[in-house]
Amino acid sequence: MKKILFLIQLPPPVHGVSVMNKIVFESKLIQKNIHSVLLELKFSKNFNDLNKTSFSKFYTLICLWFKFIKTTLKVKPDFVYFTIFPTGKIFFRDLIFVVIIKIFRIKPIYHIHGKGIDRFKKNKILLLLYKFTFSNSIIIHLSDILITKDILPLKLKKTKLFVVSNGIEIVDTGKYIKRNNTYVSLLFLSHTIESKGIYVLLEAFDYLVKKGHNIKLDIVGYGGIDNEKKIKSIISNKELDNYVIYNGALYGEEKNQHICNADLLVFPTLNDAFGLVILEAMQFSIPVIASDEGSIPEIIDDNKTGLLVEKGNVKDLAEKIEQLINNPDLILRMGKAAQEKFEKNYTLKHFENRMKKVFDEITAE
Repeated sequence: MKKILFLIQLPPPVHGVSVMNKIVFESKLIQKNIHSVLLELKFSKNFNDLNKTSFSKFYTLICLWFKFIKTTLKVKPDFVYFTIFPTGKIFFRDLIFVVIIKIFRIKPIYHIHGKGIDRFKKNKILLLLYKFTFSNSIIIHLSDILITKDILPLKLKKTKLFVVSNGIEIVDTGKYIKRNNTYVSLLFLSHTIESKGIYVLLEAFDYLVKKGHNIKLDIVGYGGIDNEKKIKSIISNKELDNYVIYNGALYGEEKNQHICNADLLVFPTLNDAFGLVILEAMQFSIPVIASDEGSIPEIIDDNKTGLLVEKGNVKDLAEKIEQLINNPDLILRMGKAAQEKFEKNYTLKHFENRMKKVFDEITAE
């Protein structure tokens, strides 16, 4: 039985990568026939601390490096499963773990949940670092789009590539009763930070309200105190208090009820590799309007299960929202098609089966 050391982040805080890591590590199907050892990477306790730099975080990082070395010497794993972050300062933080993996000559399994490696074209040093990191490894990525854009141009040696789309647990949608809206209800469900497109959405929404459309916006998510203050200030300054409800972060049944109540999910993200919230909406037969970003064009069939918009384009977003709110029959047709695609491709069972197949192939060698 092969030994795999899981070098991963787990909730809290709750974000896409930590959620998927938890599923992989706790899945009985995926973990069958492998000997798993966990080394949890815990740098932040809550969302407010997520992007902050501090002495305590640096000290934690040093301790984790030594703990990783100690665990590696003790366990002698055949593989290290590492959800490496591929860009920015976090990549350089993760690079030390890569160096340790290379020194001990352990085969890394990189499960990449981010994007942006294609930026290496502008930086020769980054190109060398990416080649060092990803050569002679196993890479699991979210979509063919991202493999083609980010990985293939690196021309890696002795690297095996797999594509595994994310999946989520099936919810009993029938137990939620949809609110009988007298208006079209738009839902934003994500961290309320600039990179998720919340401010682009507020601009587009304000334009549509001023145009006279009978719509309301339900915001579910949290992005820190500063973003919360800014969003509430925009709502007040634009006199949208009667049209926008800011709920903060919601989970479980409470979150699902908000999804059920929505007519549309609007996700104008500026930087996303996948977007689990899209799957959550599709499961409830809710069409999604989202940016043409990352893997999203593979998830959303444009003009069939939802609509794609140009990233950061307020005018385009407003026009696409208007297209659907003026056509309730189209909303229903797209919602039905979205649910069908979810059930065929993006359930947790699909994800577990694909990951099990990957691990079986890797460990059989």
